[in-house]
Amino acid sequence: MWSDHDVGTCSLITGGTSGIGKATAEVLQSRGYWVASPDNVRKVSARAREELPADVLVLRADARSLADTDGGVSEVRERFGTLTTLFLNAGVSHPVALDACDEATSDDVFAVNPFGRVGRPDDIAETVAFLASDGAAYSTGQEIVVPGGAGLDV
Repeated sequence: MWSDHDVGTCSLITGGTSGIGKATAEVLQSRGYWVASPDNVRKVSARAREELPADVLVLRADARSLADTDGGVSEVRERFGTLTTLFLNAGVSHPVALDACDEATSDDVFAVNPFGRVGRPDDIAETVAFLASDGAAYSTGQEIVVPGGAGLDV
């Protein structure tokens, strides 16, 4: 366990080695959080170790695997002692024409991706940073939709 961090400031960000997850890892780390960023792609994880701040823990884990998820949470608890913020951010994209999309591709996308709009990483990182902050201390287990206006009746 790392002894020089404050309890209550540890986050795990799935898909945290690129895009929105990486931006969130950088924002939270810059604000004093210990950050763990699991990813399932070896090449991305190696690059992330070079690009992310040195004290961000980069883990190899697949968001589709409960065993990998459990292992990541266990490693975070072992190293940091606690986990206070969990950002389920992992996503995949396989852009193809609808008539060219096979069942395996569709299953892969929908097995990982919930939340439909591609935004800039910073758009989401700031929302996550707020939810992880003391300013949101009374909010627990909330789903905050940041859709960029999609789905609004205007």
